[in-house]
Amino acid sequence: MNVQQKVTVITLLLGAWLFAACPPYYDSVPKHSPDFRYQKGGWELKVWYMQKGTRSEGKFGLLTHNGQEVCPRRDGDLIDTPLGRLHFNGHGPIWSFRGWNFANGSKNPPPSWLLGRKNLTVTPADNRSKSAPPKENAQKLWKDFQKKDDSNQS
Repeated sequence: MNVQQKVTVITLLLGAWLFAACPPYYDSVPKHSPDFRYQKGGWELKVWYMQKGTRSEGKFGLLTHNGQEVCPRRDGDLIDTPLGRLHFNGHGPIWSFRGWNFANGSKNPPPSWLLGRKNLTVTPADNRSKSAPPKENAQKLWKDFQKKDDSNQS
């Protein structure tokens, strides 16, 4: 084996060791079923609400590909999947979104209080359930909430 082959083997072994398990970027995956599940082409994004119904309500997203957890290299990683572009946020306050989330937020459902705290079944073909308000109404309510929240912080 020449030097280049040895370097390649060592690099592959080191990579396999480093990526054998994802680093812990969360306390633990919630035990209850995810509140939202997006699936397409072997990719799956599961989203859970944490401390649902409280002022500290946040969300946690776990991304898998063919049943294996997708490990980010660092905070802020972006990945393009058949589901769309996803963004990783590993750390933050409990009320923020931690883990994987849609990068542009367009497919990300509004907070549960906006939809009457009902669990929705979300698929790529239809990102709302019958219990959700029309998409335009939900987006308007969300934008109004953000404006109100921004004015309270001033």
